[in-house]
Amino acid sequence: MNVDQAYAYIERSIQSARLAQAYVVVAPPRGVGDLLTIRIMKLLFCSGTHVPCGTCRGCTSVEDRVHPDVHWIEPQKKSRIISVEQIRNIQKDIYTTSYSGGWKICVLMGADCLNKSAANAFLKTLEEPPARTLFFLLTDSPQRLLPTIISRCHRITVSGSDAEGIDEELRSSVIDILADTAGSLSVERMSKADRLVTLLKAVKKNIENEEDEACTEEQADVDNDTREARVSSRYREVRQAIMRSIQFWYRDILILSCGSDGALVHHDSEMERLQDAAARVSYRDAVSQVRAVEDMNQQLGRNMPEALVFMSGFCLL
Repeated sequence: MNVDQAYAYIERSIQSARLAQAYVVVAPPRGVGDLLTIRIMKLLFCSGTHVPCGTCRGCTSVEDRVHPDVHWIEPQKKSRIISVEQIRNIQKDIYTTSYSGGWKICVLMGADCLNKSAANAFLKTLEEPPARTLFFLLTDSPQRLLPTIISRCHRITVSGSDAEGIDEELRSSVIDILADTAGSLSVERMSKADRLVTLLKAVKKNIENEEDEACTEEQADVDNDTREARVSSRYREVRQAIMRSIQFWYRDILILSCGSDGALVHHDSEMERLQDAAARVSYRDAVSQVRAVEDMNQQLGRNMPEALVFMSGFCLL
């Protein structure tokens, strides 16, 4: 379901008093995931006449992430894990009386980053949750969560969103590649493919390093097959997010080539470069570009070699 459908589903659950104790929200945590979560929390904390009003103290404090009854847990910057100490600290808070006299909410950003000790400690909380407490576990890698945690949560998979699910730095790197017009057309196309393959190799290497650091931090003896499975799963998620960004780029060019004023453009911060790209292609070429990206996506889904997919695909862009 998309964001609006997921929101409507939770809204109906609230109205019928059938809200679950915990939800695993399968979506990019920074983007679709926290967007949905914030909208839901406004429903629960709004004090306005029309809920959610968006202007009352409850709504604004949720939006600003300063509501005293909302607890945010994020992976530690250095280790990229959620530690058992973080879970124990939050346990102390959620078992106390709420400031507003209503709900207490805990949001785990990147819940798949729970280390083994933290996951077990959190599981105990799910087994005996305090009254009127709600948990949101935001993750784009639900397979990395303990099955026992998954079994105690209601799962919501959010799809069909415009959010790419990659951070701004990586998105900018992808856009820089796509917008490059140096050299002849054939050289430009081959250069884009080569740079994208190089970028993906760097992304995978970074994921491998993060997994190794996490294992060291956890002092866990993870076998090579498990490590490779984790790396592969995370890498595929990021690669798919990069492909969504590429799809939006060529979709934007198609929109502008039709004479649109840009209101429907996704990469609106790149309007000047998009307009330049659109001016260099016909409508028919723009349609072909969109189809070429779709074909690359399908080929990657069939596990064809990346370099071959991008080299042949970018020859058509």
